[in-house]
Amino acid sequence: MNDIFNARVPGPWLFTPGGDEFSWILPTLGLWFASLLERDMQNRQWLNSGRPNSYWMTGFFNPQGFLTGMKQEVTRMHKAQSWALDDITYYTEVTDFERLEQVRSAPREGVYVHGLYFDGCRW
Repeated sequence: MNDIFNARVPGPWLFTPGGDEFSWILPTLGLWFASLLERDMQNRQWLNSGRPNSYWMTGFFNPQGFLTGMKQEVTRMHKAQSWALDDITYYTEVTDFERLEQVRSAPREGVYVHGLYFDGCRW
């Protein structure tokens, strides 16, 4: 209760009893809860309305698993050419979209993602 009173995320919400991180870490309870609501909204919209045109990458608990699933889809699309999952490589292209609403449709192969942050670099 002290953590909630002090606007901090309680430790049991962030870590398993063994000490492994099992939640995203944000500095305040308000930011953590807002992120929880956004993650819930993305998943509910995906479930109720189908695949989005762009995915909020930082909203996934396991983004690497999401990217592996995307690679599996591309491999299945090229089944006739006998593509193997291990032969698929990631290709990143920066788009001119400034707002999520500008993404009118998903790409033919792969996915659009948004919400990535660069740290310690320049463009």
